[in-house]
Amino acid sequence: MWATIDYMFRAFAGIWFAMGLMLAWIIPSIERHSAWLGFIFLAVFAMGVGRLISLTAFGPIPTNSIGAMFAELVLPPVYVFWQRKVASQSRAGSSAAEGS
Repeated sequence: MWATIDYMFRAFAGIWFAMGLMLAWIIPSIERHSAWLGFIFLAVFAMGVGRLISLTAFGPIPTNSIGAMFAELVLPPVYVFWQRKVASQSRAGSSAAEGS
């Protein structure tokens, strides 16, 4: 049993590490990476949906994972909305600068 848990833990750790690297790469020019940010946070949101399905099917687990599930379901849409706003403001700013 512990081998399975270790196997899954390391797999998820690798996914989170890779997603962190992707975010570190796109953050400096966030206004140009709408699609990448959307894909990354779609994956995070899907993890939250998976946790919600597990919660409804099997009930809560002994550890407190409700906070993680809540963050995975609520924060991705907030971050994507924020990024789209930043991208829109950047486009509007560059259009105004070109018109001057």
